[in-house]
Amino acid sequence: MKQKIHTEAFELMQHFYSSAHRPLIRALICFSGRLDPDLLRRAVDLSTSSLPLARCVFSPETHRWENRGFGADRIVHVTDSEEEDKAESLLLDTIRSDSEPQLKIHLVRGPESDTLCVILSHMITDGTGMKQYLYLLASLYRRCRHTSGCIVPPEPLDRDIGQIFRGMGPAERLRILRSPLPLQKQEPEMFLPMEKEQGKPVTVQRRIGGEFFTGMRRYAKRTGATINDLLMTAYGRTHYAMTNCPDFTIPCPVDLRRYLPKDARCGICNLTGNYYCRFQINKQEPFEATLRKVTDQMTAQKKSRDCLKGPMLLDLLFSVLPYSAARKMFDRKFAIPVISFTNLGVLDWKRLDFGCGKVVDAYLATAVKHPPSFQVSISTFGGCCTLCSSLCATEKNRQVAQRFLDGMVAELGRAASEPAHKVPGNSQNNPRGGFSAERQPAGQQKTPASKGKRADARHKRKPKSNPERQKAVRER
Repeated sequence: MKQKIHTEAFELMQHFYSSAHRPLIRALICFSGRLDPDLLRRAVDLSTSSLPLARCVFSPETHRWENRGFGADRIVHVTDSEEEDKAESLLLDTIRSDSEPQLKIHLVRGPESDTLCVILSHMITDGTGMKQYLYLLASLYRRCRHTSGCIVPPEPLDRDIGQIFRGMGPAERLRILRSPLPLQKQEPEMFLPMEKEQGKPVTVQRRIGGEFFTGMRRYAKRTGATINDLLMTAYGRTHYAMTNCPDFTIPCPVDLRRYLPKDARCGICNLTGNYYCRFQINKQEPFEATLRKVTDQMTAQKKSRDCLKGPMLLDLLFSVLPYSAARKMFDRKFAIPVISFTNLGVLDWKRLDFGCGKVVDAYLATAVKHPPSFQVSISTFGGCCTLCSSLCATEKNRQVAQRFLDGMVAELGRAASEPAHKVPGNSQNNPRGGFSAERQPAGQQKTPASKGKRADARHKRKPKSNPERQKAVRER
């Protein structure tokens, strides 16, 4: 008899999102050395003890998880390839939630080094959970390298959304329920000028590193903003430039683990809510004026717990109502954002250590969107910020995504090169990184130009002008 596992509210919510896209989170990790496929399979088998939903399928009939007992032989796929773009193309692979494991890993073996592509269903975890899983997998792989004997697998921990509210008293819960629910359906005026045709899955990417990123950090500190505020501001201003829509409303994901009680035993799961950033952009408005609007809104929302109302309602909704009624209520009260932005945070270079050489590059990406949906995902590793947009794109829609990311880079460049903090002429957007996972913590790396033979070959050519440097990035 198949073991059936209860579904949590955020898991069902992501299932509802599948009407717009396959909800997936992706990670790419490039090594300077080799991984052992057998050790990797062993580590993956151990890791699924902490993430049992990875071995399951989602039943569209019962709307529950069914444990199929999938092992590493169904999860890990090894590919030998000399193609430079093979890993990036496999990162666009998908997962069928009703028939496949909710975890898929591609080990791409190049001529001299390996690349790991990890794909997780967003139904079972969010961006923070993806990072937790990568750190767990790296830790288990290191243990497997040094231990041939028995290793006690990690136990699964709490994945219930209700763990956020267990430390709250009735008065606080009631206050949250009485707070406004800031959900607004995005109007068609906000949509980007994209064709309706689907096209093929692609990832468009821009990298910001070296002195460019350092300049952003200096600017953020000087203005009392965060890097995320800068990125959100650049997103909103680029959106206005491409749509001429002055009223901007966008959900900004927030990790709800910050509200967990101190004694919580939170597992790898979905615990992401949303702040809502709303502002109006005036014509010829300077970057810092827009940034102030964003910073003021985000600061105020971070001081409040009102963002918990949506998750609390979802928890009540799916606990009380049958599936069909809950689905109708969800469609009536909640909306899937068409235009979206997500900052998946910083990948910790120390915790990504698999013990098999340096991690020379790593980034996270999200679901492949279908027009008119469009999303930019951000992640940072080794002092390099990666802007990604994955979409099913015709050539025109791919160009729209490229223009959008180029617009964000241009906006950020204007902020990072303020006269008092002018970026040196030899700074570049670094496409591959080359950062040492053993010696160089994030934000403290030398710029590629100081690396001599280890520097990307692009840095040995004639220095580019500033607009050219902004486009000297990897595109997929």
